[in-house]
Amino acid sequence: MTSISTLWATLDTTVQRWLLQNPGTMVLPRTYVNQVAAGAGQVLHLDEHGEYWLSKEDMLFLKAVRSQSPHSTKSPSPQVRSRAAALRSDEPGLDPHREALDQ
Repeated sequence: MTSISTLWATLDTTVQRWLLQNPGTMVLPRTYVNQVAAGAGQVLHLDEHGEYWLSKEDMLFLKAVRSQSPHSTKSPSPQVRSRAAALRSDEPGLDPHREALDQ
């Protein structure tokens, strides 16, 4: 399955900005899903409404990117990627809804 973290460097800056500026969201709206497909050439796993539900890994990755710089759209540093991976392994029972709001 394709994830936001693997596509981050190829995402359109408007999609990146929207993801960073909406930390409580769990769903990438259809408008932005279409931009991902057009810009990255990748198709995300969509629900029946054409929306992409962010995974736990996506949310941890975005939280790590936000902590690096609240308005950064650059590809995150290796330290940020390793921090997101550490968060994934340290918190196996993490509720992504609660964690997204704990920014």
